Amino acid sequence: MRRAEEHGDTTISPKQEAALGAFVAISNHPDVVLKMMLEPGDFQFINNRTILHGRAGFEDHAAKDQRRHLYRLWLNVPEWPRMPASQSTLVAADMARWDAMVAQHRAS
Repeated sequence: MRRAEEHGDTTISPKQEAALGAFVAISNHPDVVLKMMLEPGDFQFINNRTILHGRAGFEDHAAKDQRRHLYRLWLNVPEWPRMPASQSTLVAADMARWDAMVAQHRAS
């Protein structure tokens, strides 16, 4: 919502601001937070449209052979409406390139 407001897509009223404050307080309460540590070989699938999630700070090992190696995969569900550009965490040029690759793959 903050990004939408920053891009002029919406205005947050004082009542909505209060609701956001309550939401943040509830969503950060220890009774509703699930903390986990991903171990080597673990997979985690999260749908950004249905679950609130975040990451805690992380200090990596100094030795290169002991450093964390994390892959991120962004999946696109064609039936879902696109997010407004101002809400996307992806660069528009990347999305266009991925769309072209999918179209090429479907054509072959």
